[in-house]
Amino acid sequence: AQLVGFAFGCVCLPVVFFLFANAAPDMGFPRTTYPNTYGTIYGAMARLGVQGGFDALPKHALTGTYIIFVLSFLMPAAKLAVLNHLEKREMTKAHDAVSFWWPAPMAMGIPFIAGTDWVVPTGIGLIIKLIWKRRNFQNHEDFHQVIAAALLVGVGVWSIPAVLISLAEGEAPESLCINFYDSNEYGPSY
Repeated sequence: AQLVGFAFGCVCLPVVFFLFANAAPDMGFPRTTYPNTYGTIYGAMARLGVQGGFDALPKHALTGTYIIFVLSFLMPAAKLAVLNHLEKREMTKAHDAVSFWWPAPMAMGIPFIAGTDWVVPTGIGLIIKLIWKRRNFQNHEDFHQVIAAALLVGVGVWSIPAVLISLAEGEAPESLCINFYDSNEYGPSY
């Protein structure tokens, strides 16, 4: 099964890339239909290396980086200490609440890399998941992973028909599920 999946990916990936490259020649540049977030980050890192390394950074950038680096170790350590304390005292409700609500540094960094077009629908999906879990626990346990995968894959799968539409010189919507518009351009919706 892995070999078949690997072979399928080796055939399909170049075809899909070729379709994207023909449909959107400006693909990968900021403020285009298909921006490349990681390309922007790696480009900035390359410019930083060429323009003088750490001296090219803003004045307190390294201080902030050091603080965030230390916090990324202290926050999980403090969480483990609090959870161990609550577990020893057999405070299960407080343990569950702390375990769920304590922020994870890794999760806090995701929106900065992924962008709003992925983070906002995922956040809305999390809220729906939490409500669904309270309303119908068994139904939630049976189907939440399937529905989450379908929503995430659905956004990615939409890109293939969008490319085909744009190759036929049509104008495909940017997203199947959610889109953000400039309020100055479109005005209020009420």
